[in-house]
Amino acid sequence: MKTRILVIGALPPPTGGMETVMEQMCSLNLAEYQIIPFNVAKNNIIRFNFITNSVNFFYRCIKLFFYILFLKPEIIHIHMADGLDFLQKKYYIIISKLLKRKIILHMHGAQFDIFYNNYKNKDEIKRILNMSNRVIVLSKYWFKFYKKIIAEEKLVIINNAVENIDKSKYKRIYPKSDFIVLYLSRLCQRKGVYDLFEAIAIIKDKRFKFVFVGPSDDEQKIAQEVSRLGIRDRCEFVGEIVGKQRYRYFASADLFVLPSYHEGLPVAILEAMAFGLPIISTKVGAIPEVIKRDNGFLIRPGDYKKLSKYILQLVSDRRLKNKFSKNNLICIKKFSLPEFQRNIEDLYGKKI
Repeated sequence: MKTRILVIGALPPPTGGMETVMEQMCSLNLAEYQIIPFNVAKNNIIRFNFITNSVNFFYRCIKLFFYILFLKPEIIHIHMADGLDFLQKKYYIIISKLLKRKIILHMHGAQFDIFYNNYKNKDEIKRILNMSNRVIVLSKYWFKFYKKIIAEEKLVIINNAVENIDKSKYKRIYPKSDFIVLYLSRLCQRKGVYDLFEAIAIIKDKRFKFVFVGPSDDEQKIAQEVSRLGIRDRCEFVGEIVGKQRYRYFASADLFVLPSYHEGLPVAILEAMAFGLPIISTKVGAIPEVIKRDNGFLIRPGDYKKLSKYILQLVSDRRLKNKFSKNNLICIKKFSLPEFQRNIEDLYGKKI
């Protein structure tokens, strides 16, 4: 009989890095383990209704208690981020601990360091995180941070992964004469979308088309900025695309840009690499461990002038663009889903 693993997290939609990893985990075919998903995704319609959310959260806590009681999973694997996500899921940790289950935390929060430094009761965060038996972090950068607040022997690095994509299924949807710069993420300040707008305003070359795929935090502000900078005719706003349909946009792009201020290990960058796209991103989180001199450009967050310079360089220097593309197709092999599965199975198999 397979060992039962209860995996707690949100399944898409919406589609973010944590949701994508949760979805990947639920699709794994593990020889000795049965993955049981416990979906905590919120309904967009009621997301901002405090009373309804409170009732739903209380219901999920009760549901989790009985899930553990009757399904008897050996391990509780909890996907966790910063802010409100931590404040809610700490109760899942407490429930799991009370029922004497082994706990694995899978840390995703791109701003957990900021959340921790600004949180008044730091001892509470330390106490909650150290209730776990193991803590998965996404990179060396995050290992260095978490070892300050979690017993180092509990920490294990497991990178995010990307599935093996059959790129022949996805055809270019834009004219080859256009140089397509793709931004695929939430349109918000943290992801650097306003810096990209400033960079676009500097670039006068009409060959460029900038495609934005993802939900917006403030559609009115986005529209105002695009209008103020006079770049509306060169920008296409697709909105949120769920599931594998987003691969159509990777297949249609010539360059991927993500000028974030804070990150964990963005799945979108790994997906762009899988399609052989050159990357321009920032020196934050785990990104410098993935994007180096031979497969992309990195800038300081907010440096939109250098961002525009590198975009122009990659359209004019085809040799460099092709070099980045080729190297990304090689580099992405280290972030394969089979490798991710092996790491997860190894972790489950250890005495924790």
